[in-house]
Amino acid sequence: RKVVWSSRHLNSNFAVPMFNLGLEDSDPDVRETAVRAFGEFDLREAVPHVISAIRQETSVDVKTIAIICVLGKSDSEASVLGLLRLMEDAEHRVSTTAEYSLKEMKPDLVKAVATRCIEDSRTETRIRRSAVRLLGEIGDESSIFILFKAKLDLNQEIRLEADEALVKVKKKTRGQDSKDLEIKQQEIQKQQIEKWQYYLNSEEPVPRGNAVLDLSRRLNKEEALDLVNTALSDRHHYVRGHAISS
Repeated sequence: RKVVWSSRHLNSNFAVPMFNLGLEDSDPDVRETAVRAFGEFDLREAVPHVISAIRQETSVDVKTIAIICVLGKSDSEASVLGLLRLMEDAEHRVSTTAEYSLKEMKPDLVKAVATRCIEDSRTETRIRRSAVRLLGEIGDESSIFILFKAKLDLNQEIRLEADEALVKVKKKTRGQDSKDLEIKQQEIQKQQIEKWQYYLNSEEPVPRGNAVLDLSRRLNKEEALDLVNTALSDRHHYVRGHAISS
């Protein structure tokens, strides 16, 4: 631990390899010291190394220190992504510390990165789920549009998280102009219906089935019945199953 800690006084050619050795040590106290040393040394240099190390980390203390001493102190996109991943950590202390740190970072940066994660379906589900939940916790009215878009997502976990996030945002914006909010909701509702109608023609069964399930809840009863009856003849059992559920 003493060797790792004092290495921060060396130049990066010597210090960084020493810190990385500390991050790989079998003793969590040494790994924690390496994280602290990285944070004292150079945050820009520290972020990628620390993010890589904590992916396999098992110690709650090490992960918490990584959030406090490195990721939470660095206003960078990489740090935001790392913290969003840690929001899904199984340990409550880690997840809550990550969420608190994100709320303390530059709001514009956090919201911009969270929005990109939600819109990019290639991003890990747990990161996208954290991004949706975080926007709900922040409760900014400007997040309503992206959260409504998340309700269109093909991933059910994202849709459910978006429902909860919107409830939180609406509670926090209840004192604002409700008429303006209602108009926005109507516009998004129209866009949601149009997008799901597009998915009805997909070659893949999952988007078709999800579209049937969602549209049957949004359309009027007569239109919904026509949709469901047509879906009962679909070539794939996934779609027919959702038609029966609807």
